[in-house]
Amino acid sequence: MTALMVVPFEVNNGNFISSNVPEDDYAGYSEATTYARGDRVITTLRHLVLESVTDGNVGNNPFAPNTGNIPTHWLIVGSTNRWRVFDKSLGQSTTNPDSINFLIGVPSRLDAVALVGLVAVTARVQVTNSLGAETYNQTRELLDVSAIADWLGFFTYSDTFDPEVVFDGINAVAGSTLEITLTTTGGIAEVAEIIAGKAEVLGTILEGTRSGFTDYSRKEVDDFGNITIVKRPTARRAEWELSFPTRANRRIQRALEEARGAPAFFYPGPDMVDFYVSVYGVADDFFPSLQSGGQTQATLSLTGAA
Repeated sequence: MTALMVVPFEVNNGNFISSNVPEDDYAGYSEATTYARGDRVITTLRHLVLESVTDGNVGNNPFAPNTGNIPTHWLIVGSTNRWRVFDKSLGQSTTNPDSINFLIGVPSRLDAVALVGLVAVTARVQVTNSLGAETYNQTRELLDVSAIADWLGFFTYSDTFDPEVVFDGINAVAGSTLEITLTTTGGIAEVAEIIAGKAEVLGTILEGTRSGFTDYSRKEVDDFGNITIVKRPTARRAEWELSFPTRANRRIQRALEEARGAPAFFYPGPDMVDFYVSVYGVADDFFPSLQSGGQTQATLSLTGAA
């Protein structure tokens, strides 16, 4: 299995083109409106949901410089529904009835697109170049039927969906247009994060690679043994055992260093996503033991975004 890392390009007001997901979670903020504690508004410029933390909240522009209106009068709740797929977190998903569609301008090299936190029947990725010619068009079926091993499984099966999918081999350049479409006719389409960008080969994944998760839920036991659980997110964890040519060590280490500061998508090739060792997150530790035989082994520790 080839180990790869997709470093996403930023999606912002400059290269965002359109979406069928409306940005109307709440009314837009107005200087003239008096807000009570708990009232929520959005800003379509910054694509955020804000909640008033004071009564009689009027004229306190949350983004006015040097005012401290955040957090004195306002609390940032999170991104708007449309922009949750670009917030570098898996905690909240973008949802929409029947389908989700995004059209994005490609600002730099595009090799792969990963979709994480999916609830959809199909996912489609299309790319056109600056001349309008289609250079990539792939559709994936996401209904997971792996639980159907016999007739009993067939009759007791309930719909489940692949939680993530990767489209690679795209090979697009700046100036191209990326279109992503998720379809769940008659249901609610959902995706937590879109990761699109340059793919970097990190080596070959070896036996001994481990994956799992960390649960951030809080568990408390009182004096009588009663357990109280506050449910919180989980985050994926993995330790990849890698092998790569020793001469590639500098390139790989530089790629990991340059990707720091924001989550990337680490995966074992598009056909091996079902192995569930993929992680959308950050690289923690990477200490290869250089060998003179021309092939080096290393452990790459990964922590997923929650």
